[in-house]
Amino acid sequence: MTEAAASITQSFKIMGGPAKLTVNTTRHDTRASEAVLENARVRLDELETRYSRFKPDSIVAQINARAGSGTFTPIDLEMHSLITLAQQLWHETGGLFDPTVGVLNRVWDFRAGQAKDPERMRSLLEKVGWDKVEWDERGIHLPQTGMELDLGGLVKEFAADAVAAMLREAGCTSALVELAGDIVAVGGQRHEKAWQIGIKDPKNPANSIASVQLFDAAICSSGNYARRFLYHGKSVSHLLHPQTGQPIEGPCSVSVIAESALMAGALATAACLHNVFDAKAWLDQSALPWLMVDAENQCLGPIWSAVSD
Repeated sequence: MTEAAASITQSFKIMGGPAKLTVNTTRHDTRASEAVLENARVRLDELETRYSRFKPDSIVAQINARAGSGTFTPIDLEMHSLITLAQQLWHETGGLFDPTVGVLNRVWDFRAGQAKDPERMRSLLEKVGWDKVEWDERGIHLPQTGMELDLGGLVKEFAADAVAAMLREAGCTSALVELAGDIVAVGGQRHEKAWQIGIKDPKNPANSIASVQLFDAAICSSGNYARRFLYHGKSVSHLLHPQTGQPIEGPCSVSVIAESALMAGALATAACLHNVFDAKAWLDQSALPWLMVDAENQCLGPIWSAVSD
C-alpha cells in the first residue's frame, strides 16, 4: 500500500526578498522533513549574516571597514571560491561585472529617481575597479579608503545551491528552493514529473511570459525592470556601468537554466550588463538554455523557441 503523500512549505524573507522552500514527502516522514527545512532556513540566515554588506559583523562588512588601512582580511575556501568567480566574471565581461561598483550608490538615489550629488561621481569612480583589489595568501584588501565590496550578485545563488545540497544530503528526492527569482529543483515532483516553473513577464510581473519544466536543475532570472526610475524624464535601469557610473540599458530580463544556481545566475546577471546584441552573443557562448526579453518585450533564445513552437 502506497504511503499518503505530504507537501511541506516554508515561506519567509531572506537576503532582501521572498523565499520559499518546498519538500514533497510522505505523511510518515513529515516531522523529519520539517526538521530538514528548519536546518535549511538556519543555513540561509548564516549565509546572509556572513556575506551581507549590511550586516556589521559580516566578512564583507569587515573587508569594507578596513579599506585603505593596509590590513588584509583572511578568507576561507568558501569565500575564496566566490572571489574567484567574481574575478572570472570581471575578466569575461570586460569589467562590466564589478563587485566594487556599489560605491556609486552614494550618488544615485533610486527611490527618488535622482543623482544626489553628481559632482562626486568622478571621485567615486576612482574607487571602482576589481583590478584595484589586493588579493593573495594573506586574504583580501581594498587599497583605497571608501572602496566597497558587494557580493550580492553571487551570494543568493550560492545560498540556493547550498540549501539544495543540504536537502539532497538529508535524503530529499523532491524539493524546490526559491530565493527571489533563483530556483533550484531537487529531483522532480511526484512520480518523476518535472517542476513547472513560470518566468515573469517584465511588463506585467504578476504574469508569466513563459513556462519551463525543471528537473534536478536550476533556473535564475536577472533584469532591470523591477527597479527602474525616472531620471531627467527618462526611465533608466538601476544597473550601473563601472567605468562611467551611468545606468546600463541592457535586456529587460534574462533567465538561464544550468546545473547550479551559481552558474545560471552569473550568466543571467552578466548578460543584463551588456546591450541586447552583446548579451545574445554572451548567452549563445554558454550553450545553455536561456530566454531574454528586450526593451520591446520581444523574447529571444532557446527557451522561447522551445515553448513557442
